[in-house]
Amino acid sequence: MADDILKNIPLPADLPENWTSGQIIAPTGAEAGLDDQHGYNYLMRQVNNAQKAAKELNKGKADSVVPHDLSIPITGWQTDTEVAEYPHYIDITADVTSTTVVSVSIDPASADVAGKAMLVNPETRTGAIRIRAHNIPTAEISARWYPIKYGGQFYGDGSIYSNFLLAAHPVGSIYQTISPENPAVTFGGGTWERIEGRFIMGASDTYPAGSTGGSATKTIAKTNLPNEKIGVDELDLIRDYASVFGKGNNYHYYIFSKGGFTDGLLQAQERGEVRLITLEDLYK
Repeated sequence: MADDILKNIPLPADLPENWTSGQIIAPTGAEAGLDDQHGYNYLMRQVNNAQKAAKELNKGKADSVVPHDLSIPITGWQTDTEVAEYPHYIDITADVTSTTVVSVSIDPASADVAGKAMLVNPETRTGAIRIRAHNIPTAEISARWYPIKYGGQFYGDGSIYSNFLLAAHPVGSIYQTISPENPAVTFGGGTWERIEGRFIMGASDTYPAGSTGGSATKTIAKTNLPNEKIGVDELDLIRDYASVFGKGNNYHYYIFSKGGFTDGLLQAQERGEVRLITLEDLYK
């Protein structure tokens, strides 16, 4: 962008830095037996060019243009399928063309409504600014728009909008959605691999990024079971859970243990209060 602004202002950055004591200074370097850069006329010319460049850069700043009021209504919205995640749009009359680059600034008082509507970067049409949203706003949104003199251009087909989405999802990113649509369609490009039938686990030193493992099913072996002795406390806990549902007296209780049971729990089984299941019962 700066190259476009300064293309007619030469800034070679070649002023000499090897001056020595007692050197003669002249309007041109040749008069003192030196090259042209050692002449003070050359020096002053480059200083003036630097000042001109600073002024041109200031003119190109976004905040140097006059903003225009923009009211985004709750009625008049239409739908299309150009951008799947943002199907609602509205064209608001403005003094722009299809090649005008604009930025829209939402009023702080409307930030909450705009956030829930999920507005995206504006597009331009001749005579109108097109605003897209994931949801139609529930209240009028106050904003202001202003033209950007230098920068990326929003085309009518939303291609630059798509480029921004792709830039936010570089290679290696994971995009989660409940939509069956390929992100290449949603974002307007990219090559995507569908992840299905797998769980995603955060990477670590033990499990580096990109590593895979595990299985969908697991047969429980004896060695997988905890070797602890179960006592009456566990039965009381189960009864408490049952009483929450108001059916504490209508349940049949079964407790499994690999490590065995305490005498108190064995006595409860003799009284018919619980059925105890051992490892041998499961692997007969």
